[in-house]
Amino acid sequence: MDSIRPWAGLKKSFKSLNHIQPEPRTDPLAPDPSIGEVDMESNRTAPRTPQVFETVECNVCSIWIRAFETLPPHEYVVETELYPRSVRDAAENGCPICSAFTELYRPIMSFERGNTLKVFQHREVKADHHRRTYFSLHMDSDVPYLSSDIFCSADLPDPWGIFPIEGEIITGSGPDSCHRVAAKWIRRCVTTHSCCRTGADQPLPSRLVEIDKHLRNLKVVETKGKTGRYMCLSHCWGTKHTFETTAETLPRFLKGFPYTDMPTVYREAVKMAHMMGVKYLWIDSLCIVQDDRDDWLREAGQMANIYANCFLTIAATRAKSNTTTMHHDRKDKEALGITPVVGNPYRLLSHIDPSHPGVKMRYGEDEQFPLLTRGWVFQERLLSPRVLHFGADELLWECHEEFLCECESSRGLGLSKAGYTRLLADGNRDELEESWRRLVEQYSAMQLTNASDKLPAFSGIAKQFAEKQPGSTYLAGLWSLSLLDDMLWYCNEFTHKQLNAKVEPRQAPSWSWVSVDQRVYYPSSEYYGNPKIEVVAHYTFLHQGECTPAGSDAMGEVKGGKLTMSGPVLRGHYCPRLRHDDHEYDLFIILTAGGGGETEMLFSTESLEPHPGSVVGRSRRNQLFLDYRDTRPLYLQPKRTEVICLRMAQMLRRNQFDLEAVEHILVLTKAERQAERQAGCYERIGMAIIRKVFYRDFGDHPPEGEDRYKPIDFTAEEEAELWSDFLSPFDGGDDVEAIVIV
Repeated sequence: MDSIRPWAGLKKSFKSLNHIQPEPRTDPLAPDPSIGEVDMESNRTAPRTPQVFETVECNVCSIWIRAFETLPPHEYVVETELYPRSVRDAAENGCPICSAFTELYRPIMSFERGNTLKVFQHREVKADHHRRTYFSLHMDSDVPYLSSDIFCSADLPDPWGIFPIEGEIITGSGPDSCHRVAAKWIRRCVTTHSCCRTGADQPLPSRLVEIDKHLRNLKVVETKGKTGRYMCLSHCWGTKHTFETTAETLPRFLKGFPYTDMPTVYREAVKMAHMMGVKYLWIDSLCIVQDDRDDWLREAGQMANIYANCFLTIAATRAKSNTTTMHHDRKDKEALGITPVVGNPYRLLSHIDPSHPGVKMRYGEDEQFPLLTRGWVFQERLLSPRVLHFGADELLWECHEEFLCECESSRGLGLSKAGYTRLLADGNRDELEESWRRLVEQYSAMQLTNASDKLPAFSGIAKQFAEKQPGSTYLAGLWSLSLLDDMLWYCNEFTHKQLNAKVEPRQAPSWSWVSVDQRVYYPSSEYYGNPKIEVVAHYTFLHQGECTPAGSDAMGEVKGGKLTMSGPVLRGHYCPRLRHDDHEYDLFIILTAGGGGETEMLFSTESLEPHPGSVVGRSRRNQLFLDYRDTRPLYLQPKRTEVICLRMAQMLRRNQFDLEAVEHILVLTKAERQAERQAGCYERIGMAIIRKVFYRDFGDHPPEGEDRYKPIDFTAEEEAELWSDFLSPFDGGDDVEAIVIV
């Protein structure tokens, strides 16, 4: 091996970032000289670009640099393996890049063992001298599998033209650095985003926390119809509610209380509002009298306006309770130096890949972002014009037009605020109806401490949709003009045991998804690959739908409701049954066909295995999806429960590889409440679904000439064939009946 060229006089220093922050300003929109000229297209400070890039003469670095330079034009990723000991030796011989590697990764990588350092280089679609690649390094050692980026900041690009310019995480040092980053984002939003602009004076909520200029004493004030600027706090309460407004504490809070009396998250939010020059902060636990039912219902009904009119919502996204800090303690590592040949300064940075909310958030399961699993926060995010998230590793920003994070690598938080804003502005009726069902799917996965909050915590979104759907009546989470499709929700768990118990007392009519403590799905769910739905026929007709509000908010809690419908009806029963030796049970529904004779069609809750790989063909499934689990011991459950089955709809469902013919059948039993039972009412217990699927799945080894990723284009003849032998229990004749569902 050729000797590595020694470089004398190399000046370098390695340390954690410790930025000098500007003094807090009272106006978040005031120019900050430390930020520099902002490029509004890329959200980065304009770089000072060297005219000529220096040549890298290190033999170790040349391996992965050449690997990228020889990457064929149609390929986008190249992987190179290096030995950490070689990197360390090159660093000792003066290579500034290897020196940076050595110091940046010393805490998480062993240089003495034979583990491998992997360098992944990705060609970017929109490449230039400074952003042609980025690096992720993966260490195989005794520590967990880790990855990290090496990059440079815009104010000092690397002199070799190798490393990308990316966002720098600097907020770990506390409120001052958070304010600096937030002020830049706020100024960008206020000055360039037409969709986010709100007037300086907005109607104030009925109560607010007033912040004094010395940040010593605060008080709850009653605004009495005044206008002004205020911020909101979105937070997880936690299990202990020790600092809240009640009938007893309200007089004391109106007089004032010390800043230090508040829980940690409250203090940190107040300080951020104070640094931004905003005098008022809305905190739900302090601005609503928690033990006054009338006050709670009245204020909950104003939630849409409270968040929509605020200047900014501070989201304590990483904090599981009010007693833990919303600030993270993370900062990027940096390596500073001067190149030995030309003398160009360099500054390389590194961070372990920051945590971003992902798929789990849409299922209410993200442990690193506990706030985003909470039901109330779902609408708080969408209604607020701007949200500043204090995340697990960095600050994140959402407004009506864009999403930003410090590292600049996240694409968003699941449901896009910008997409939601565009939907309300430009969506047609079909788009609004379908989007409502998508919102319901995601919201139903969120967690609520009180089951009675399910409608109030969604009422703000409902009010915005109501403005866009004149003539459509809101019915406990469903809409009258799209009711036949809105009723096609079901609880799709892998095993019946995963279903939650029946909610008691009932919070909504059984036909509403609000009545179950479970995530619900619709036919067009992302669970099925975001398929396209074509409704072939609706078989049920809605005669009348009504709900009785529990308070003044027509979109809040309800006392009850009922639907009067008519459609094809068949009778049958279902019964529990042991499955294997795991003491779970399957439920079957037996349908009685009309026309004189009796036939049985079986629907089971048992999970069906997907079709095997490397096949082309058809499959038929009859499945029963119950709305809740009977928690009684098996011997206490009825051996036979009479049901009626209401034919709802048939549809075609298309995704990339499958075409499905689907029929939905609503399963009903006599109402549980005596008065409703005596009136001949029924209640929903589940959904039976018939699926006939034409699919193609070649697995990882498609036949010669077949592309496993090429979507299938189904012909009209194939669609007709799919329906030709579709078996519905209603094909043999059925009775049309009028029924009342509660």
